[in-house]
Amino acid sequence: MAVHDRSSEHPARRDCRVLGLAGRLVRARAYGIRARGETPFLHVVADNTPAIRLYESIGFEVRVPIRFAAVRSPMATPG
Repeated sequence: MAVHDRSSEHPARRDCRVLGLAGRLVRARAYGIRARGETPFLHVVADNTPAIRLYESIGFEVRVPIRFAAVRSPMATPG
């Protein structure tokens, strides 16, 4: 889980979600971002159903599905 503005990411650990801390963290970050006159946004993996449910319960909605790719840099050759 992550709540973003243009310069931050705050993932929540699984144990925090169980305690309800993730929801409070998302709400607090979103409030702070809105207080600065900015718009909070989220990134979530499509199969992370618990996070999606949490975000939707807070009022976030899917606007743009985005595909992510993992790219590995080639190893530097000794020399």
